[in-house]
Amino acid sequence: MSKIRITKGSKRAVEVLKGVINPPTPYADLIEAYYANAYHAGCVDVKAINILGNGLKDAGLSKTLSDMCIDSSLFMVLEKTIRDLVLFGNAFWETPKGEIYHMPAWTMYRTDKGWQQVVGKEKVNYSEDEIWHFRTDSLQSSYYGSPGYLSILPAIELMGTITSYNKNFFKNNAIPDFAIVTEGGVLSPAVEQNIQRFLRNKFQGYENAHKTLYLPVPEGMKVKFEFLQGQGTKDMRFQELTNSCIAEIIACHGVPPRLLGIQVPGKLGGGGETTGEMEIFYRTRIRPLQNVFGGQLDAYFRERLGKSTDVEFESFDYSESSAEIVMKALQKMG
Repeated sequence: MSKIRITKGSKRAVEVLKGVINPPTPYADLIEAYYANAYHAGCVDVKAINILGNGLKDAGLSKTLSDMCIDSSLFMVLEKTIRDLVLFGNAFWETPKGEIYHMPAWTMYRTDKGWQQVVGKEKVNYSEDEIWHFRTDSLQSSYYGSPGYLSILPAIELMGTITSYNKNFFKNNAIPDFAIVTEGGVLSPAVEQNIQRFLRNKFQGYENAHKTLYLPVPEGMKVKFEFLQGQGTKDMRFQELTNSCIAEIIACHGVPPRLLGIQVPGKLGGGGETTGEMEIFYRTRIRPLQNVFGGQLDAYFRERLGKSTDVEFESFDYSESSAEIVMKALQKMG
């Protein structure tokens, strides 16, 4: 007996396409954040690797997609696609008949006629039928996905600012951290030049730490170096801010700290404890994204290949014995 579906036309409002639509967060900002922060980049990579796991469970589906990957292996195409999805909230395939090509997400822009790839000064236009778009959910756009970590971009920027400050501190330390005060006389022009030369050539950079400055002064004259700011207190504040930013980044991604090589004080680090963390990580972070990506692969098979599928991934083994092996490897790396 056949089933009859009764549907009603939707009246929901949608964005009107006109010209080129830019993503809500510029690709360049997301790329800069990825390369600027090792913890953030590590979290993105760990999530992407765990989503893919050991690949697709169904060997038949793997064979179908593998035969369509012309210029790369299926595993590489899926790895790049999933990393784009985690990093940008969007991923793209060019899909000529019977073929699949990964398109870097940061080159793709929505237009009123489909999609446009921009590489340098070169622009190539595609119809909607020539591109398959994977995307996460977004509260910012009807045409693009958004990555789930946007709230930590300020923390990543703050860590970068602290790093730049410290870098400049070591690179160019000729700043008024202290004042040279004389009592009972005046420094000669030659001595002043020696001090300036020392500050320029022998005071900047960590390699010049603990260098000695010799000052020949008249008898009875005193020279004092008075610090104008407490560097130790400032360093403590910077370290507290850095630790707070790291915790915020890791918490947002939901990645167990040990997977990034971070040992948490008070944690024993045993296999059972690690297994529990990995199970939570898998169920709350990895599995939902596997469902999102797998569901959109199902839609690709249905709409482009006319196949009904239920894509699943062969996840990594998160059992206690495997967790112990991983922990030992991380401890050796540390």
